[in-house]
Amino acid sequence: MRASHLSMPASPELVAPAATPLARVRRIFLALALVACTLAAVTVAGVPDRTAGLRIAGVVAIAALAAVWARAYRRGALSPLDEPIELAALFAVGLAAGSAGSLGVVYTGLYLQSMYGSRTRAAAGLAVYAVAHVAAVAESGGQLGPALAQLPPLAIGCAVMQAFAAMLERHERSLQREAILRDASAGLVAAGERASVYAALLRAVARLGGARPPAAVVATLRGGELVVDAASGPWLPGVVSAHLAAGTLCRDETYAIASPRLAGLELFAPPDLAALAGVCVPLSARGALRGALVVFGDGAGREEIGALTALSGEAALALAALDAADGAVADRSIARLTERVAGMI
Repeated sequence: MRASHLSMPASPELVAPAATPLARVRRIFLALALVACTLAAVTVAGVPDRTAGLRIAGVVAIAALAAVWARAYRRGALSPLDEPIELAALFAVGLAAGSAGSLGVVYTGLYLQSMYGSRTRAAAGLAVYAVAHVAAVAESGGQLGPALAQLPPLAIGCAVMQAFAAMLERHERSLQREAILRDASAGLVAAGERASVYAALLRAVARLGGARPPAAVVATLRGGELVVDAASGPWLPGVVSAHLAAGTLCRDETYAIASPRLAGLELFAPPDLAALAGVCVPLSARGALRGALVVFGDGAGREEIGALTALSGEAALALAALDAADGAVADRSIARLTERVAGMI
């Protein structure tokens, strides 16, 4: 089964409307950084006592910084090579434009860089920018006191921008989960057969995983065993219709699973999947345990537990409704057959 997925726009075009608040804020700071680069290029051309080679190196370094920042905005993420390029480029800009002329590039570039990645990555960026600025001042024979005085505001600004970006990302993720749950609820209500219920459930699980959809299986209780009815992700052939011991997965609670081996699914997990942790969510409706949803990978994180629990509950209700409809049809058929037999007698 091929699962569709939805994730935050990772590569917005520079001229296209930014789709999310975080992308819009990144675009604003990218524009500010590019303006700072333009002013720095003008400064490089006007600063006296600079050789032609140093001026050219400064302009090339400014262009390299602009290219790195624009690429990060388009990709929605930093590259492992960004920090070394920024270190060399900022050092060259500091030498060519001077301490005062390069401060705009340092501040706006660091604030923009802090809006990508983790706290560790932001701290690494702060170290790169600080070292490049101080080293350029020291190499050009300037006073280190004013340069070192810029480090505390740089660190504070870096921490604030990283925290702000993390808050916006959490907010966007929460909005996405709500949209995924709404779409899944509509699909489950409209499902007229079990296969449609499984498809709607697995589509929602895949969308929760974002750019890397997780591996998931839906198993229902039948005669004391769990039978895998549907699956998505990199499972090996045969996982669908596999029989599992009910005691392995069936609990009336959500709990973490360290690997597919502990879920009884090791025979159907390729090596890249066997190393992933997951979560088991019960399919429970009206106090009756009907089976389990097992998810491994990016969609099984702590932030997705609530959404997976809600999805499992709605899927269990949809399955219960289908069972009730099937039971009603069977009762009507038996009643008609009884009437016909009575009429014949």
